[in-house]
Amino acid sequence: MGWDDAERQKLIDEAAEQIAARVAELADDWADRAVTEWGRQHWRLPILRLKPDWSEKREPLRW
Repeated sequence: MGWDDAERQKLIDEAAEQIAARVAELADDWADRAVTEWGRQHWRLPILRLKPDWSEKREPLRW
């Protein structure tokens, strides 16, 4: 029992669709990782002090 051209093409189309979907998933994952890594290097938030550091000398307020 052989395959006709229509069956062969259907199998190829289904495989190509599955491969394209997987490639899109991988590309999305890599894009998320790249953005996350880039963000870690370029978008560092300042370190917030929860308690005042009284050891630093401050200028008195002038009105």
